[in-house]
Amino acid sequence: MPLPAIPTPAASAARSSGKRPGKYHLGAYFDPTDPVAEAFRVLAARTRRSHQDLLAEAISELVAKYDADKQFGRMR
Repeated sequence: MPLPAIPTPAASAARSSGKRPGKYHLGAYFDPTDPVAEAFRVLAARTRRSHQDLLAEAISELVAKYDADKQFGRMR
């Protein structure tokens, strides 16, 4: 029996509220006192980079670290 299709980000974007057409949210919720959250805020402030920019870099590095292109198919 085939597995059900996993919704893709593009499909999710079609159902979005329309605040950012063509985009979808990718993030997480952290306790404000979590050291990871604090380090992220400090890094963003000190480098004057947006959270979006830092998350994009981190995700790109995770994809490279786990060789996701090779394991899961071309991602871009």
